[in-house]
Amino acid sequence: MQTPYDNMPFTETTDGGIRSSPGGYVKAARPNNTAKLEKLQWNALRGENWPPQQHPDGTREAAKFLWTLFKDFKGHLIVRLWNGKVVRLGNSCGNEIPMPFELHFRSEHAVRCLVLGSDPLRMADAYFRDDIDVTGDFFAVLKMADLLGDLRPSFIQRMRVFFQSLHWKRSGLGLQKDKQLIAMIENLKKKPNPKNGNGESIAAYYPANSQFYSLWLDADMRYACALFQHKSDSLALAQRQKLDDLCKKLLLKPGDRLLEIGCGWGTLAMHAAKYFGARVHGITSNKEQWAWANSQIITRGLTGHVFIELRSYKDIEGSEVYDKVCNVDLFEHIKPRNLSVYLNKVNQLLKPGGLLLQQFITQEQESTSNTLSSGFINRYAFPPNDIVTLQHLESITKSARFEVEGTDELSKHYATTLRRWVGRLEEKHADALKYVSEPNYRIWRLFMSANALEFESGHLCLTEILARKSEAEEQADLMAGRHLQS
Repeated sequence: MQTPYDNMPFTETTDGGIRSSPGGYVKAARPNNTAKLEKLQWNALRGENWPPQQHPDGTREAAKFLWTLFKDFKGHLIVRLWNGKVVRLGNSCGNEIPMPFELHFRSEHAVRCLVLGSDPLRMADAYFRDDIDVTGDFFAVLKMADLLGDLRPSFIQRMRVFFQSLHWKRSGLGLQKDKQLIAMIENLKKKPNPKNGNGESIAAYYPANSQFYSLWLDADMRYACALFQHKSDSLALAQRQKLDDLCKKLLLKPGDRLLEIGCGWGTLAMHAAKYFGARVHGITSNKEQWAWANSQIITRGLTGHVFIELRSYKDIEGSEVYDKVCNVDLFEHIKPRNLSVYLNKVNQLLKPGGLLLQQFITQEQESTSNTLSSGFINRYAFPPNDIVTLQHLESITKSARFEVEGTDELSKHYATTLRRWVGRLEEKHADALKYVSEPNYRIWRLFMSANALEFESGHLCLTEILARKSEAEEQADLMAGRHLQS
C-alpha cells in the first residue's frame, strides 16, 4: 500500500544514521474524495500490510515518521534510535551544528509518545520508564520539549505509525516494565497530600536515606535556597551567606528564643545557636532528618542550645514563648486553606513585637504556562491552587495581627541553587543508585530541573516575608485592664 512515507527520500549518514536527502519530503497526493480518505483511514486502523518485512525492528519507519513530524521544526535535533541509528531532525539538519544534548529513543514506546499527542508530560513518563534517555544538557532538553505542542501530525500519520509500532520487535533496551516500576510512577501521579501537617504524608516526599541527599546538598545538608552574592560562589559559601542573612534579618542576639518550624536537618538552628547565641527549638515531621540533626547537635557540642523534636507546629504548647519564629523549609507543606491556622498559631507563640520570617513559593498571577516544566510541577509537585500570590499572603499575614516589615524576592537565587543541586546529582549518578532506583533518580533530576526553569522564567517566585507581631492588641488589653481596676 502506498503511503506518504514511501515517497520520502533518505540517505545514510556517515555515523550510520538517517537524514533526509537534499530532495526533501515529497508530499503524497491527497485523496480527492471522501471514499478514498475513509479507505485509507480504515487501512491505517487495521494496520494492513505493516510493518514492511525488510525492517522488522521498525527503526526506518520510525525515522521517517520523526522526520515528517519535525520537518518544520526551526532548529536541529539529534535522536539515536534503539538499534543505534542516528537521526538528524529539523529544518537545519543538513548543517553539522553541534548540539548540547542527544535524545536516545530506547524503545518503540518513545515514538508512540509523539504519536499519541503533543502533551509533553508523556515524554516525562517515558523518561521515567527509560523509553527515552538524555545525554548532555538536561535543561536544554526541557526547553526543547516545550516546542512539542507545535508539532501536530495528521490523524492518518498518527494511526499508521501507532498500529505499525505494535508489530515492531521489542528492543529490550529500556528498564524492565515490571509491576513495581509502573506502580511507582502511578504513585508519583498521586502525590501525597500533607493534610493538616500530618507527619507520615510529609515524610513520603523524601527517600528514606539521608545519604542520598548528602550526595548533592552541601556538607551541612541545607535543603533550601542559598544566597549567591557572586556567580563564582560555591554552594557551601552561598548557603552560609544565606544562613547569616536569615539570622541578621531576624535581629538575633544572644539569649533570644527562636522557633524554627520545619527545620529539616537543623542547619539553620545550629548556625543560629553557634554564631548568634540563640536558644533554638526546631521541629520537623521527618524521622530521618530528626535523627541526623540530633546526632549533629551532639557532635558539634550544641546540646542545651538546640533542641529538635518530631512534632507538628499545631501541637506546640504555650503562649508568648518565643522572641522570633522562622519558617524557610515548610512552605510547600502548608496549604492555602491552612495559612490562617498556621499564622494564628505563630501569633500565639510569639511575644509581643516578636519577628516572623518565612519563605513561600508564590506567583504574580494565575499561571497559564503550558510548558513541560510547569505541567510537571503542576501535576506532580505544586498544584496551581496550592500557590498563592504575594498580595494574598501579605493580606492574610496582616489579618493574623502581624505588621509586614518587608519582602525579598529570591527566585534567581533559588534557580541557581537548584541548578547547582542538579549538577551535583548528575555527577554522583552512580553513587545515587546505591540509595534510590534509577526512576527515582530521574524523578529528582526532572523535579529540580523543572523547578529551576520555572523560577528563571518568573512563572514561580520564591518570596521572603518579614513580619512583626502587632503590639497594638497587647496595649489595648493593658488599657482595658487598667480601666477595670479603676
